[in-house]
This record gives sequence, structure tokens and C-alpha cells, in this order.
Amino acid sequence: MVKLGLILVVLVAGVFAVSAAATLLWSLCAMLAALILAPFQHGTARRQQRIARRRRRAEDAHPLAQLERRRRAGRIDRQAQCDELLADVRARRWTREDTPQKAHGYLVLAWDQWTSNEFADRPVRSSGWFSSQDGPADDSLPARLAHDYVLADEDKTALRRLQNHSLGQFPWVAAQIVHRIAGRPVWEHDFFDEHAVRLDLVDELTAIGARARALNAQQAQLGPAPSGDLREDPDVVDLYVRKADLIDEAVDQLLERVSALASFAEMVDRVQAMHRDQRYRARLESSDDLEQMVETEVDRHESARVQQAAADSAAATALFT
Repeated sequence: MVKLGLILVVLVAGVFAVSAAATLLWSLCAMLAALILAPFQHGTARRQQRIARRRRRAEDAHPLAQLERRRRAGRIDRQAQCDELLADVRARRWTREDTPQKAHGYLVLAWDQWTSNEFADRPVRSSGWFSSQDGPADDSLPARLAHDYVLADEDKTALRRLQNHSLGQFPWVAAQIVHRIAGRPVWEHDFFDEHAVRLDLVDELTAIGARARALNAQQAQLGPAPSGDLREDPDVVDLYVRKADLIDEAVDQLLERVSALASFAEMVDRVQAMHRDQRYRARLESSDDLEQMVETEVDRHESARVQQAAADSAAATALFT
């Protein structure tokens, strides 16, 4: 029995030893294989990386990819320019947390045109396209433009969408510029008529809005860039790129028109400042300088006379003391 036990122990020990040796041998073989295959695997990975880089370069060089980069940069630049124009007229973009309760008439006019509604047809003192519209006191266009329209929440959302639209922002900015011009007291002065520089604000705002709306329709008609097999068709791609570039050029020209309107507003501001300065000077110069000098001398003489009388009184008083 003892011998049998020893035999079993030896057999078990042998099995474990063989297993450990086999495991060690397998590990050594795996390490050797990894060392042998490593250069090939590294070469394969580098080849895959080179292929991926070539594909990225080819994609970046594709005319449609170049077009998208140009259009993205153009949108960012136009928005920045619009923000600068708003800052020049002391206006700003509305946020969800900071939206006015009312909108002036020129902004409502721009919104009506963008949405194919007629500003002149807004009912007076009744519900209109704005759910909380209260309407002007009379039905004249000047009264409609001078009125501040109460905004419901959905109206505020709609106007924020207009200001954030890539093309809708142009009539939005133009409306803010026109509102500033019309609000200048000097705008009623005949100076602009005498020098033939008066601008029809409604016509200019309407023209900018109509052009923005037309360009928006053209962009919608152009649609998204070709994909799939069409993306690899050079004729299709070339036609799409040329059409898109033409539209973007027209958009830039429209922004130039809005910028020109802002320059006109700056001119009105300068005239307003000069008019204020002239009125101040006229008020100062309306007094007679000679009369002022005479009155000053009279006052000086009277002061001397009163002082002398006081001195004489003091001397006379001393004689009786």
C-alpha cells in the first residue's frame, strides 16, 4: 500500500511537471512568434495608416470638401460682420433669456416680408399674425412703423429664428439700422432733401428683405451636395460648385448692401451731432456780448458805489462815537 501511494504521488508530480513544462514551452513559442511577426504587423499598420492619410488627403482635396470649408468660413464671417453692424447701432441679437417684450415696426415689417405676409394689411387694434398684436392708433404706414408690437412667446421664438438664420439675419440687421435712422430727430430736417441724400427707408428695407428671401429660395433649390456615385461625377460636382459659389457671391453682395446702409446711418449720426452742436452754439451766440460787457461794468460800478457808501457810513459813525 505504501509503495502504491508513492507511485501515485510520483505520477501526480510528473503530470504537474509536464504541464508546467508544456505551459512554459507554449509561452516561449508565443513570444518567439510575436518577435518574428512584429515587423510584419508593424509594416501592415504603417501601410494602413498611409492608406488612411491618402484617403483623408484625397477627401480634403475633393471640390465638394473645399466648397464646404469655404461656405462654413463664409457663414462664420458674415455672422461676425452682422454682429459688428448691430453693435454700431447699439443693437444686439436676442437670446432666450433676454428677449424684449415688444418689437418695433421696422422689425415687424422685415418679419412679415420674410414670411410672405403684408405689413400694410395688419389689422388695426386687432389680432393679427402676431398673437398678441395690439396695433397702432391709425392705419397709416408711419403709424404702423412707429408702433411697438407686443410679442407672445411664439412671436419671440420666431423672431429669434429670423435673426439666427444665415440669410434672415440680413433683413433683421437692416431693420435695426433703419430703426436707428428713423429715430434720429435730425432725420426730419430738410437737410437730406436739400442735398438729395434722403433714403427711402421702407424701400431699402423691403429690397434687402426681398433679396434675402430670393437667395434663401435659391439655396433651397440647390439642395445638399451630391453624394454617392454623383459625388464622383466631375461634371455634376463642377456644376454644383459653380452654382453654390454664385449664390455665395450674391450673399456677400447683399451683406455689402446692408453694410452700406450702416454707413448711411453713421452719416446720419454725424449730421445729428453737428446739428446738436450748431443748436448749442446758436443758443450761446444768441446773447449780445456787448450787452453782457455793459451789464458787467454796471455791476462793477454799483459794487464800488455800495462799498464806498458803506465806508462813508462807517466813517460818519465814528464821528459820533
